[in-house]
Amino acid sequence: MQSQTKFVVICLTVLTWSPHSLFAQVPLELNPHTPDLTIRSVEPAAFNGISPTPFGLTRQDLNVLREMFPTVPAICPTRKVRTDVRVDHHTLEAHLVGTSSAYQVIHGVQISRGRFLTDEDILQRRNVAVMGEQQAQRLFQDVDPIGQSIRVGHDYYLIVGLIGQPLKRIGDRDANVFIPFTTMWARLGDLDSQRESGNIYMKMFELSSIEFQLNDDTDRRVMMRAVRQVLETLHDDQTYTIDAPSEAGKEVVP
Repeated sequence: MQSQTKFVVICLTVLTWSPHSLFAQVPLELNPHTPDLTIRSVEPAAFNGISPTPFGLTRQDLNVLREMFPTVPAICPTRKVRTDVRVDHHTLEAHLVGTSSAYQVIHGVQISRGRFLTDEDILQRRNVAVMGEQQAQRLFQDVDPIGQSIRVGHDYYLIVGLIGQPLKRIGDRDANVFIPFTTMWARLGDLDSQRESGNIYMKMFELSSIEFQLNDDTDRRVMMRAVRQVLETLHDDQTYTIDAPSEAGKEVVP
């Protein structure tokens, strides 16, 4: 146990974040199931929304987890913020979801036209987006959305793919717009400002969650304990939770 802990610490001292390390290192296949393991950022109890203090998961966490568990088929980051999506005089309230190509693998996203996000989109921090067919129709009316642009804030994103059927996670999936998480970081930074009841609330966080697709023979309890051990070397606080669905649909608690 002592030597294992020492190995973890040594690894953390030499790692630096790079988008090149975020891609799966084994062949991937579409999996229509929910994530096998999910780590979520949690706002600290003392959070007041006025003087933002960074909390939750980081891009460095993602990089370290990738390096520590190289045989895991897919590890996927997400960062989700509420926003308005505009096309000319049409506006759609949506969640802007920064993620990677692994999201399609873990969630079994079915693309009806075009494509989902690619590794090259992540590396190049491209201004590209994937959205649901129904929301695209609301914005573009009778115009073909593929190859057209949406506006979020002051930035424009090219529509490269449409999701044909609604998915079952992250709330109303038809109101989500997916972009590369590296692009979200480059364009929006880590500060999220929202107006509620006339007040402006600010949050400072890098990632909303990190999701895993595990091999069939992986023991989820063992994996959760291993992930927790790694994160405890990276965080002094507990502004994250780790859970996984059991065979009966309940959370596995290590």
